[in-house]
Amino acid sequence: MTDAPRMKLLTSAACACVLLCLTACGEKPVVAVAGTQAVAGGVAFDVGAYDVIYPEIHEDTQTYQYAQSVMVIPITLTNTTKAPVSYSPTHQAASMSEATTPLLYPDPGPDAELPPRSKVAIPGVILKEGSMPGQLTKPTTIAPGASIKDVLLFQVPPAVPSLVLSLPPSFHNGTTPVLFRLPYTPKTPKGPEVSPVGQDLALGDVTLNVSGAVSEYVATNDTANGEGFSSEPLLKVSFTLKNNASEPVLYDPNHKATEGAISPKLYSDKEGVLSRISFGASTTPVGQKSVKVAIEPGQTISDFTIFERPVKDVDSVLLEFPGAVVEQSGLARVKLPVDMKKPQMPAKLKKKLGIKDPVKPAPAPAPAAAPDGK
Repeated sequence: MTDAPRMKLLTSAACACVLLCLTACGEKPVVAVAGTQAVAGGVAFDVGAYDVIYPEIHEDTQTYQYAQSVMVIPITLTNTTKAPVSYSPTHQAASMSEATTPLLYPDPGPDAELPPRSKVAIPGVILKEGSMPGQLTKPTTIAPGASIKDVLLFQVPPAVPSLVLSLPPSFHNGTTPVLFRLPYTPKTPKGPEVSPVGQDLALGDVTLNVSGAVSEYVATNDTANGEGFSSEPLLKVSFTLKNNASEPVLYDPNHKATEGAISPKLYSDKEGVLSRISFGASTTPVGQKSVKVAIEPGQTISDFTIFERPVKDVDSVLLEFPGAVVEQSGLARVKLPVDMKKPQMPAKLKKKLGIKDPVKPAPAPAPAAAPDGK
């Protein structure tokens, strides 16, 4: 028999290969339809509704994003016996076989005997970084009457009417797999959630609220030269952070850090990443946090970050705000409307640059009234 290699996200995709059936001679596997229960070896199996997503994994203060979509199939195992049952997940197995790992393959047809003698397996998926939420990573024991849930990942299948999910005999200490027919309709992959401005967003124990993005000449304060402004209008993104925990959390604004530092990022559909703006070591935008701040329990602080304005005409930009800046997990995405009209220059900056407003011409005199009776 030839094993099917798994696809590792962010590396080259593995090709599916032909598998030979491992069904024991004369013994028929249990066959069910997704949404109904199948029982084998004292274990009841349920297969939930599948989905297609772009995985995004949050672990501690790290966020792992994947540009390749995957098929997600949830399963439930219930121990119907009076003795404990062991379950060992196989998500990290380098290759797949009908005897030891779940398989997914096109349904040969409603009248075909399952499993077929040969099949083209759809590769499973191993995430390069992080673990899929809901996916078990260690062997576990299912107590009598108890249930566990797990999540299976596969490469997105081609457009076929139906699929077969094969759960290996190792999941129920038997000799044949448990097979589920899955009616299949291709789905548009779900991307990460994008929120509107003004919405409270949870980043662990911290609530983020982004109020919007405004184009303006940013007021600054320099330790040597005093008050000033940015020479060009910039995009100022304002937000608040509230600590809902019982202990202080540390906010690290990273406004003067290099581009590789953990900090909010801004994207334009037409230009990609917009550069984050930081001023010189002696210059600080007025009102912006310049050092790490401990946010006390229940406290809310305000801050803003500054980016270059989009050059190309767009009506919105996308902000990514990592929870790591407040020692939390998660990544919030907010769609920010933008006004591409160049803002007016502040009067103080005009005066400093010697720019005078054009003199408006005096209004024309009103026509004289005609004498009475003429």
